[in-house]
Amino acid sequence: MSLRQAVQDDARGLAELAQKTYADAFGASLRVDDLRAHLEKNLSAENFARMLEVDTFFVAEQDGRMIGYVQFGKCNFERANAATDYELRRLYVLREFQNQNLGAQLMDAALNHPCMKAAPRIFLDVWEQNHGAQRFYRRYGFEVVGERKFEVESGAETSVDLVMCLTQTLSPTVG
Repeated sequence: MSLRQAVQDDARGLAELAQKTYADAFGASLRVDDLRAHLEKNLSAENFARMLEVDTFFVAEQDGRMIGYVQFGKCNFERANAATDYELRRLYVLREFQNQNLGAQLMDAALNHPCMKAAPRIFLDVWEQNHGAQRFYRRYGFEVVGERKFEVESGAETSVDLVMCLTQTLSPTVG
């Protein structure tokens, strides 16, 4: 298994991986039409091409096949400082590669990136029903600081995402 930073040519592969992992994780909790609309609107190759222009992605590969990824960038949460805070937007691993430390390797790569290390706070959101992911993030020091409603295209009732935050103690810069 290897980790590398994604490039623009990875947009289609990232979209395919994202759609598969998202459907595996949340497909049973959404109506088929809502899932399809979400995948088309948010996880298309075109969207990944745009996201690759502003966010950083690391992909995990095995034998040339993408098996996981992490995405992070400037935070746009309501209570965040857009100038300094960062957001871990996505961290997904194919089901057959879960529980093999791959998520931790992707998280470590993200948190050790210079932009993330310099951020006073790192935010993320996690589905309220995903207790395993919540435990994973707590091991890294993330704490629940709020919640927000997950919205689907149809406006159907959905569950809540918990907003978690890691507050980092930064070393003062010497000038």
